[in-house]
Amino acid sequence: MVPATLQFLIAMIACAINERMQRKLDYTQEEVRVLKELLEGLTGNGRISSPDERKKCCQIVKPGTVSGWPTDQERRSDE
Repeated sequence: MVPATLQFLIAMIACAINERMQRKLDYTQEEVRVLKELLEGLTGNGRISSPDERKKCCQIVKPGTVSGWPTDQERRSDE
C-alpha cells in the first residue's frame, strides 16, 4: 500500500501533466484551424488540387513560419 502523501503527490503531478497536455492540444487545434482557413483562402475549397495551388501555399507557409510562432512559454511571459 502506498502512503496517502505519496498518492496525493502522484495525483497532483498527473493533474499537472494532464493540464499541460490539454493546453498543447488546444494550441495545436487552433493552429490547424488557422492553417485551414489560410488554405481555403488560397484555394477556395480547402484542398490543394493543383501544382499551382501547392506552390502558392508553400510560398506562404514555410518551415520557418511555424517554428517561428511563439511558444506557450513565450506567450505566458508576455502577459
